[in-house]
This record gives sequence, C-alpha cells and structure tokens, in this order.
Amino acid sequence: MHFVQHWFNLADAAREDALLDSTSLLRFVGIGLGREWVPDAITLLKFRRLLEKHRLGEALFAKFGEVLQAHGMKAGQRWYFGMKLHIGVDSETGLAHTAVVTAANMHGEHPLPDLLRGQEERVYGDCA
Repeated sequence: MHFVQHWFNLADAAREDALLDSTSLLRFVGIGLGREWVPDAITLLKFRRLLEKHRLGEALFAKFGEVLQAHGMKAGQRWYFGMKLHIGVDSETGLAHTAVVTAANMHGEHPLPDLLRGQEERVYGDCA
C-alpha cells in the first residue's frame, strides 16, 4: 500500500478510495474483498508515520530497487497520465472564450498565449 501511495501520488484517504475502486490494486497489495477489510485512511496515516519515524520507507524503496536490479529491471521515470483543460474566461461577463487541452505534466504557463485574445488589461491565474 505504501508503494501504491507513492507511485500514484495519493493522499491517505485517496489511497483508501483507490484500493476500494481497483481490483488490480487490491490484488497487488494482497487484499481480497469479502475476506479482508481495506485499512481506513487513519490506519494508513498511522502506518505511514511509523515508517517515516523509523526511516523504513527509504529502506523499503531501496530494497525494491535491489530486487528489480537483480531481475535486470529498474524503476522507470515518473509517468503522467491524463490531461489538463486550460480555460480563458472574460472577467467581466464570466463567459469562457477559449479552451486548450494539454498533457497532465505540462506547466500551466505554456498554453497561456493561446488563451489570450490580445486585448486583455489584466490576466488572472491559479497554480492548482
């Protein structure tokens, strides 16, 4: 479960939800629904804090790397799946005038020129 949380960049509650929603993740972590309960977010948080307190998280990932290397593999680069929708909105009317779709790993500043119409006096954005 600790690996799943890091690989998918999940918060404790999201990790619980992901396990409940995905049969393949349940199989990976060795939980069989109907026979075992998925630990709740508080239990997962307490476990993660214990790993951090005793520096066991680093040891787990190091051992994982060793096992992969012993089999001629290595942990790959971070992959990003999905996309972002960037929307240009008129600040006076609140109406959307432009939409640009990018890959999930693209920074939000890159589609900015495509979102502007050239007559703007102000530009607002967020980094969510």
